[in-house]
Amino acid sequence: MARSAILLGLVASAGIGGASHAAIVNITGGVPLSTVVGNQFIVEDKLFTISNYSSGTGVDPTTITISPVNGGLSAIGFRMTGNFSDSPLTPSSYQFQLNYTVEILNQSQWANFFIVGSALAFNAMSSGAGSFATISETVVDPSNAQLIGNMNVTVAPGPPPTSKLSDSLTFSPRKKLFLTKDVQFFASPPSGQAFATQIDQTFSQVPAPGAVGLVAAAGLLGTRRRQRA
Repeated sequence: MARSAILLGLVASAGIGGASHAAIVNITGGVPLSTVVGNQFIVEDKLFTISNYSSGTGVDPTTITISPVNGGLSAIGFRMTGNFSDSPLTPSSYQFQLNYTVEILNQSQWANFFIVGSALAFNAMSSGAGSFATISETVVDPSNAQLIGNMNVTVAPGPPPTSKLSDSLTFSPRKKLFLTKDVQFFASPPSGQAFATQIDQTFSQVPAPGAVGLVAAAGLLGTRRRQRA
């Protein structure tokens, strides 16, 4: 099956079409991840729809807290905090998957804003040969199921050792994105460790090029009027 067909299936199966019936959750101060699954939340100019959460190892979403991140135009998104960790005594690794969309709010004051970048970061640590902590993120344009790119952060003692705590993508301006976040932590027996307490997901945006010119022109016009006065 072609990659585009697979991605289109993922977007369709996420139930994005029913997002208009989802509740808007206020995540100020932090709420359990389970509260926003199937619902939406707003951070500044962005609307997030958490369409699906799944875990093959029974990771409880009520133990994960989600809260807003507002770093201005270059970093608007959300933070997940909790005990993301695996035990070397369990037969399977700690893992979960999150499917969601992010889009610019359909309001007049945001009409000329577009998403142009995505960033992923965590504060993981791992020890013991074979242990690892990793998050991979797939970014898709939901309008045509086009793969925009992938991000990956990994910490592993190796050999060889790997420590990549952040990753980012830049792309052509878009109003909406569909993302799949795969989280996995594995602590190798008998005494390995793999854990983190924080995962950040942020997005950068810019006004459309024409909008920048309009803003500049408006400022210049105002200056000339003040000078004449």
